[in-house]
Amino acid sequence: MAIAKPQISYRNGNKDTLQVWYDSGRAVLGAPPEAERMAYLLHFAEAFGVPVERTLPGAAGAALHAVGRGSRRTGGERAVPLTVWRSRPFQRWYAVRQAAGCRLLDARVEWYERATAPDGAPAWLLTVTVAGDGASPSVCRLLSAQGQGMLM
Repeated sequence: MAIAKPQISYRNGNKDTLQVWYDSGRAVLGAPPEAERMAYLLHFAEAFGVPVERTLPGAAGAALHAVGRGSRRTGGERAVPLTVWRSRPFQRWYAVRQAAGCRLLDARVEWYERATAPDGAPAWLLTVTVAGDGASPSVCRLLSAQGQGMLM
């Protein structure tokens, strides 16, 4: 089941941190038990499956666990969450673009749903910006639905 984004107004500096990252597969909420005014963030972290850790080592460990072995990426490739980057549909799409001389300039997660089973694939919608040699950048949307391949 897909869940709509909540309107979260908690601010950390100039960023709506949880609102921006909670559905990207990149978030870990670290908050010591004595932290004040965390009920709202803890509620949404639990509701949306964001790992919550109460110690700095626990938060670092959860982040490293999520990254796993990582992947070497540069430029706009780094804007693609690892779970999407590693997916077959994305890798097939990107291989075709690279073979045509294109490069990924940017990517934005519009929607992300975790895999429903350990061996399943996540569902996602990305808006990507690509450019070829001498060509103007173009923007397109990529949708991968669980078990259904990818649409562009």
